[in-house]
Amino acid sequence: MPTRTSLSLLVALLTGFTALSAQTFTAVLVMKAIEAGKLNLDAADISIRHLLSHRSGIANFTDNPAYLAWHTQNRTRSEMLQHISTLESIFEPGSRSAYSNSNYVLLTLILEELYQQDYRDLLEQHITGPVGLANTFFDPEASADSLGSRSYLFNTTWEESPTTHLSIPLGAGGIISTPTDLLRFAEALFGGKLVQKESLDAMCALRDQLDLDLYPDSYASAQIPLKISIHREGQRLMAQATGQPSFPLEATALHIFKFEQAGIVMEFDPENQRLLLKQAGAEFLFERE
Repeated sequence: MPTRTSLSLLVALLTGFTALSAQTFTAVLVMKAIEAGKLNLDAADISIRHLLSHRSGIANFTDNPAYLAWHTQNRTRSEMLQHISTLESIFEPGSRSAYSNSNYVLLTLILEELYQQDYRDLLEQHITGPVGLANTFFDPEASADSLGSRSYLFNTTWEESPTTHLSIPLGAGGIISTPTDLLRFAEALFGGKLVQKESLDAMCALRDQLDLDLYPDSYASAQIPLKISIHREGQRLMAQATGQPSFPLEATALHIFKFEQAGIVMEFDPENQRLLLKQAGAEFLFERE
């Protein structure tokens, strides 16, 4: 049996709404509700579209310093709603984008209220059951030892970080799966077996949600004696390594860019002022200067 992998670590589907796979499952459930006439994509000041595309302006609850004091503890739905409701808005809805786990926790709560069913049952009824994903599930009571993969933070060396209780991320990052099941999910999604073409097109549309002003700066790495300069040229992001010509970066998902000719992938982490460069199987962590 394949090793179970936390979807909060495994980026498998790159859609316009999100780069995190757990959130892609949630987005599918939302789009199916819209197709059924149970939700409207745009009928509110902070709309479902805003939540899906991280353009709501609702602050990310995981950015709150107090989060680290309780993220390993079980939380009820009411407690999560309370945590999010105390946060201030960081911009006008639709004016720009900023990643926020709060968006997909709220979408989870909306789905549960709409169907009067637990997220776990909705996932099984609408996705994992029909597609046959035997090793994909949402179980907030799953122990850390059963999750397989762990999260790590780089602080001069890689250190294991405490495991977040899955009652907290819900549909923002609480799904457990395997690489094999993720492939089946992707095939079903892009094969038209889960949502209609119009819904899939909406999910895949990057539109103008990428805020290119988040990335330009100089980045340095302790692993290699090389600096990378990121700058904008119109609506295009450019990169230039020390002593080398600049090259264009193509957006493939939120905060993820590639330069296909050289096999380079750059994953930006604006919140932590970091850049992860991947090439030829190697990974190099850069810090914003």
